[in-house]
Amino acid sequence: MKHNIIVKWKDRETNKRIEQIKAIFNETLSIPGIHEVTYTFNCIDRPNRYDLMITIDMDEEALAAYDASDPH
Repeated sequence: MKHNIIVKWKDRETNKRIEQIKAIFNETLSIPGIHEVTYTFNCIDRPNRYDLMITIDMDEEALAAYDASDPH
């Protein structure tokens, strides 16, 4: 299954912290049943658009472990 997290920055400076955000969510790859984490950035900078989508590809059975994890 795909678990999508939609992100809207409060300020543009957050965009500079993407490597920290990746480090946090890439920790989920150690959870059994989580296969991949991808990051999709918005291509249009408009105030009514989201800035980032984090997609976690996981088995449905991994959802409970993800919910209890620190990155969540």
